[in-house]
Amino acid sequence: MRREFNRKSNIYNRTVGYELIEALKAEPENFHYGYQLYEEYCRGFDTETLRPLLRSENEYIRLHAAEILAEGASAWVEPFLDEAVRLLDDDNVLIIMCALETLAYSGYGEYYLKLFEALEHEEFTVRHKAISLFDSRSDIDYGHMLEYLKETGNLRYYECISLLYDRDELREDEVNLFLYSDDPVKRKFGVMAAGRLYKKFPGILEKAADNSDEDIKIYADEILGRIRSAERRERKKLKKHKKF
Repeated sequence: MRREFNRKSNIYNRTVGYELIEALKAEPENFHYGYQLYEEYCRGFDTETLRPLLRSENEYIRLHAAEILAEGASAWVEPFLDEAVRLLDDDNVLIIMCALETLAYSGYGEYYLKLFEALEHEEFTVRHKAISLFDSRSDIDYGHMLEYLKETGNLRYYECISLLYDRDELREDEVNLFLYSDDPVKRKFGVMAAGRLYKKFPGILEKAADNSDEDIKIYADEILGRIRSAERRERKKLKKHKKF
């Protein structure tokens, strides 16, 4: 019979956090209280108890801890950024993706570089996660990222971020230069930019879906799928509105 950890009041009780950790260690593969443990950290449970979990030899324990870290508030995640970097070498790609998500919100240039490096990772799912983070997370501080890249003289990545940062100034020819570049990282930023130009130049993204780079082809298809689903929903709304 599964143990229950339901709270009966809003009074903080630090023993609950320790009980959850013990339950995780006892049955890591069957632990179903990840969100409850995450809530304990949000309530003020000692975050240092997370560190040994992130370093556990058991991948299920590491995964639960990495998921909590990926969801954590920046104020208490900051001391664990080096742990997140270490997790980028994990054998479990789900753990790597959690680590990338943690680093995406770090606000520190040196950690942003790890996101760029992930765009060339040997595993497709990791590369795909990195593209998604750059493309969909509006709270990534592109301005701060540009400052750091300029200061460190990293022209390659600076050009990539500039393409997304100056979204109102995007030109069709500029996006095409990135999409068909010899640089695989630039191609990825090209497809992100093509998605943002879809309303103005839909042909760029549609053409990208036939790109010989499989990463670009798959991501372009995904963006097109999201756009077309949104268009269908909008048409349904308009149709329903006309009936009334």
